[in-house]
Amino acid sequence: MDWLDKASDESKEWYHSRPPNIKAMIDTFPPHTCYRMRDNIGHYYIASYSSHDDGTMSLKMGHLLDSYLPGVVVFGVKPSNCERCDCVLEGDDRYDGTVQSGG
Repeated sequence: MDWLDKASDESKEWYHSRPPNIKAMIDTFPPHTCYRMRDNIGHYYIASYSSHDDGTMSLKMGHLLDSYLPGVVVFGVKPSNCERCDCVLEGDDRYDGTVQSGG
């Protein structure tokens, strides 16, 4: 959990207050990281993590500036459809650093 070592106290508190299933998803798909979708071009950031009554998990992903819909956020993204990219988002003006959890 490299991101947590560098995180603000507020982000650490947020992470530790999440339910175990959301923490597991955060550990696999950390915030402040660039992602690419397997079926789409462009770069994305995670805007929020969600768990649903049926036990499924999903992500809300934001399109970065080099995406075909910059600034647009899409919901219901299956985590299995995401691949981590080597881009660094901290200090990148394409990304505002906002991450949320639906619980």
